[in-house]
Amino acid sequence: MPEEILNPVEVSGAEAEPVMGKLPGQKRMYVLPNAAGEYHRVGGQVMKRIARREDTGDVHEFATFAGNTGAAMPRHAHLSSHAAVLVLRGEIDFELEGDRWIMMRGDFANLPPGTAHGWTLKSDGAQLALFSMNHRVGAAFTAMGERQDGSQPPANVPPEIPPGRLALAADAGDFQLAPGGNQAGTPVRVTNTALPLTPGPYVLADGGGERFGGTTFLARNANTAGQFLFIITEGGPGGGVGAHFHARHFENFFALDGETLGWAYGKAVPLHTGDYFQAPPRNLHGFRLNQEYNRFAAFLTPGIFESFFVMMGGRGGDGRPRDVQDAAEERTRP
Repeated sequence: MPEEILNPVEVSGAEAEPVMGKLPGQKRMYVLPNAAGEYHRVGGQVMKRIARREDTGDVHEFATFAGNTGAAMPRHAHLSSHAAVLVLRGEIDFELEGDRWIMMRGDFANLPPGTAHGWTLKSDGAQLALFSMNHRVGAAFTAMGERQDGSQPPANVPPEIPPGRLALAADAGDFQLAPGGNQAGTPVRVTNTALPLTPGPYVLADGGGERFGGTTFLARNANTAGQFLFIITEGGPGGGVGAHFHARHFENFFALDGETLGWAYGKAVPLHTGDYFQAPPRNLHGFRLNQEYNRFAAFLTPGIFESFFVMMGGRGGDGRPRDVQDAAEERTRP
């Protein structure tokens, strides 16, 4: 194996200084507050880009979509990019492979390549987060929209996305319209809480997944072909992980509830709802949960650190023991 994997050395000096309050434009540790990001109007929605190709070294991207009642994304598929959706606010009519679901805050959808899906916002201010591998999905949505200042949903704009813009998206990135499906069906509230053991698309209700201690998997390696893990971490004050770094994988935090105190190469940064914290490989970081109840989403790519959470949590929420593999990939500094 490469020497940087067998004997990893943490990034130090100017390269390790976290970029605060803005998108870095290069693969760096950074903290982005909820009010910051790069905004694009996409039909009747506003896309906020939180992690872009240039910020992650073309490993992954992260964005949110928000708008008012009726704003929609037509049924489509990403043919070569794995993606995942977490609902942040309001009510969303979400179509997945012909089934329609009413999704609300905390609900999750796993979207392997080729999965037909789309959504319609059913309440004003509804918002979802979209995590995707590589840059091809982001390239499509960027071509589909146009830059705007700030997060205000557009007024007096048709909720539909013009066909010409959809054609641009298909040409620029990984976006393919997928007409058909059960368009006339009545959406059903998501109730599933069981994480599948095999690959494929699925939805999970808030609180579902596979739990190990204070960590709940919404997507494991078996669900993403090892490309990423998507987890929810929650708990009371005092929980957390001290200063450490990872040799090979990104760790990304997206705050949902309470206050998570991020530790970024010597800087203590409080993270509140909508704040984002990226720690690339070999960048020293940590976190602590501060309030009575704290919750954040985290996605780690690639998914090589799964065994750490299994080992630390002991048993899953269904009571079954899990295989414990070598978790020595983490390097912790006292």
